[in-house]
Amino acid sequence: MRSIRRVALTMTGVVGLIGGVALGTVSSAGAGTGSSTVLFTSSDPGNHAGAADVPDGICFVTITAKGGAGGDFTPIAQVAAAVVGVQGGSGANVSARFPVNPGDVLDAFVAGIGNNPPTGTDSGHGGNGGLGGGGGGGGGTLGNQAGAGGGGASAVSLAGNPLVVAGGGGGASAMAGGAAGNPGANAGNGSGANGGGGGQGNGNGGVESDTDGGGGGGIGTGGGSGGTGDGGNGNAARTVGGGGGGGFNAATNGTGGGSGTGLGGSSSVNPLGGNGGAGNDSGGDGGAGGGNQGGSGGGGGIGFGGAGGGYTSGNPNGGGGGGGYGAGAGGGAGINEPGDGAGGGGGSSFVAPAGTSVTSSVDSTSGGSVIISFDPAADSCPTPPTPVPPGPEGGGAAVAVVANPNFTG
Repeated sequence: MRSIRRVALTMTGVVGLIGGVALGTVSSAGAGTGSSTVLFTSSDPGNHAGAADVPDGICFVTITAKGGAGGDFTPIAQVAAAVVGVQGGSGANVSARFPVNPGDVLDAFVAGIGNNPPTGTDSGHGGNGGLGGGGGGGGGTLGNQAGAGGGGASAVSLAGNPLVVAGGGGGASAMAGGAAGNPGANAGNGSGANGGGGGQGNGNGGVESDTDGGGGGGIGTGGGSGGTGDGGNGNAARTVGGGGGGGFNAATNGTGGGSGTGLGGSSSVNPLGGNGGAGNDSGGDGGAGGGNQGGSGGGGGIGFGGAGGGYTSGNPNGGGGGGGYGAGAGGGAGINEPGDGAGGGGGSSFVAPAGTSVTSSVDSTSGGSVIISFDPAADSCPTPPTPVPPGPEGGGAAVAVVANPNFTG
């Protein structure tokens, strides 16, 4: 699907299809005419630098972003019937209105969906994490019993400062992945006794509940893992998130925000563990999964951290965490709990303090998307006052003088 970049399309009650991307009326936060101009819209996963230029005369825009859902898990017995056994966590859907200046350039990152574990000749490999920091699922040892990848985060930023982040859902295993969080709230933990911790509303990464899944990266402090890869910390300005840690023993840590290139971690030679989804710009790099079955961490980026990879000591294997403002940790399972392949934690979401008319829900069950729009009536810049002409000798406003004739004699 081809993205639409720097579009200026005015619509009133119209839904169309341009360049393979569906466009429709976007609700304006202001009391306008009911029509909106779409500056950018895309559901193509990846980085979209320079996505939207704010036109002359416009001082507000509305941003709507959806995070990617976590991948689903399908047990071996149900592969032939293509029945979804357990679903990944849902991504967040966040919208807010922001003040801007004419000429500002907004950057966007569109999340990818977490990948299901593959079937056929690749059966047993963990699902890869979605672009936008999703963690890879742990590899399986019994056919298709691998974990799914976590969904990525969508983000929109201005001059390197995040405005909106929509977190991704955690990948599933035998247990469901955790749902993304609404802005300011913690994301959901992965299901199961050893489910990965959800990303925190304050931007800290999710903490792994045992020693098998990787910790989530964050805009703040990365999540610990208790023995595998830890999540990387965000940069000092809290604008760029760290990478997620890899899953399983001897996995590597995610690197800190501002020190990497946002690369997702890759598993070892001949890997079964899923790879982490990439981030953007100077985001921290995801850690590699241990052994050949540990899922790798996702890369961080502007506004979001990378999620931790999943692994389990038994079967099925753990799901990857979801990327977000604070990313989720990967799922795992204890040696004595081989049936408890736990889900990855979800990623949290964020709206910058300048945002108003904020709405959010956790109902994205597909890949991510971003829309940037404005209402010409409600979002125009204020009209400057008409200047008052100076009076005589610069002494204020001119005063009209009327001469009345005075007849004498």
